[in-house]
Amino acid sequence: MRLAVTFYDTGQFGRAFRYLQRAAELDPDDIDIRVKLATVYLYSGQSHEARLQAGAVLETEPGNLDALAIFADTAVTPGEIDRVMARLDNARHGHEGQARYHLARGVRHSRKQESDEAEAAFREAARREPDSPDAHVALGMFYLMTGELEKAESELDQAAEVAPTRSVAQIRVVDFYRLVGRTEEANNKLDRLVEEAPDFLAVWQRIATYSFADEDFERCEKALNHIMENNPKNPEALQIMANVHRLRDEYTETIERFREAIAVIQDIVQRRPEMASAQLRLAQMHIRLGENEQARTTLQTIRELEPNSSAAVLLLAELDIRSGRYAVAIQILEDFTQRQPSSTVFDLLGLAYSGEGRHEEATAAFRSFVEAAQTTGARISCLAAAW
Repeated sequence: MRLAVTFYDTGQFGRAFRYLQRAAELDPDDIDIRVKLATVYLYSGQSHEARLQAGAVLETEPGNLDALAIFADTAVTPGEIDRVMARLDNARHGHEGQARYHLARGVRHSRKQESDEAEAAFREAARREPDSPDAHVALGMFYLMTGELEKAESELDQAAEVAPTRSVAQIRVVDFYRLVGRTEEANNKLDRLVEEAPDFLAVWQRIATYSFADEDFERCEKALNHIMENNPKNPEALQIMANVHRLRDEYTETIERFREAIAVIQDIVQRRPEMASAQLRLAQMHIRLGENEQARTTLQTIRELEPNSSAAVLLLAELDIRSGRYAVAIQILEDFTQRQPSSTVFDLLGLAYSGEGRHEEATAAFRSFVEAAQTTGARISCLAAAW
């Protein structure tokens, strides 16, 4: 346990990981160890495991601010986001003076697309703790989403200046460079971070992700091998490796890696069947393997857990359309349109109407799609996005 804490406190998360895992197994009631383990999972991109550990902490200490912040960071579905807000409201009295409390509230508002409230919360966090890299990162990412690139770069640069090497702030600067097309700067910063902190798994995760996107498979595999040496059950790394094999037409290896990733997510689902975000990830993986019935069953479970989960509804409807179940898709989409209309919902509804031969209704749906798309951007197919 001492080694786990020592490695963690010095930012050596790669070395800390196995010791923290072991310490949590030996003493599952140790809150500090579980929070540290959740943080390492979060930094390495394993959001489901991070949420699992944070949830275990909150069962014992409902007001634990570190666990609440991780819970907010990993909330995906509408129900998860609402439950985070309820927990934060209950914790207001004890934590309102801390930046992290306001950051967690800002994340929740951002996920709910409540822009004014999100900005106010992030600004309040920065006011409470002006030297907090997390507050500057949050503001930077907020301004990035609202298209205010100069403000975003300013906030992220401030975050990088005050943050340690092994921190999410450094990763967010890389993400910003990539998003605005400064690929060479992003790669150079990743290389510097690896030199300074070779055990910081979040850096290797970004190298793998971005190298795959750039089709630099040699660099990608090097990063993946490093990640899996430290954590062979990292589902994100397994998924990327599967896709590398897929693009090389290595069918057997592709299936093996996806199966390994599915097994990891299934283990999480078995431990936390109420975690809709993990269920969604599992459904997406089944789709990648063409296991549409397994995916459909999982998506139905998500709808029971989270009736307002747009991702689950849209995936389910698209599966039904692709299999010719147009009437089933129409029923799902018509109901959902009343609650959460969007360009994607109208597009799918138009396809389903067309499949049923209901051409006038299809035309009306496509017109609604065009109107909605003008304000929300081009359509991205749910199934395509899953790849």
